[in-house]
Amino acid sequence: MTRLWPEGIPVSVTLHANHPARFGWQNREVQVVDIVDQWIVHDRWWELDAIPEEAGDVGEIWRHYFHLAAAGGLLCVLYRDLLQDAWYLERVY
Repeated sequence: MTRLWPEGIPVSVTLHANHPARFGWQNREVQVVDIVDQWIVHDRWWELDAIPEEAGDVGEIWRHYFHLAAAGGLLCVLYRDLLQDAWYLERVY
């Protein structure tokens, strides 16, 4: 079963060579075994304040995604919000 959190769950991440090496989730430290894939999404940058957030628009999105294999057979997707410099867990397989 896949769990998806479109807005992401905030997590703490320890980096090695600018990539996730481990992350904190559910009161435990999860070791990253492999980075399966990574990609960057930079969307809606052209609107920059063109539509106010009060109208329900989230505005610019700039994220670096990592599809990870973690210890214990966990597969997940983490992303770093490059605008907020914050890490989130988006999906667990």
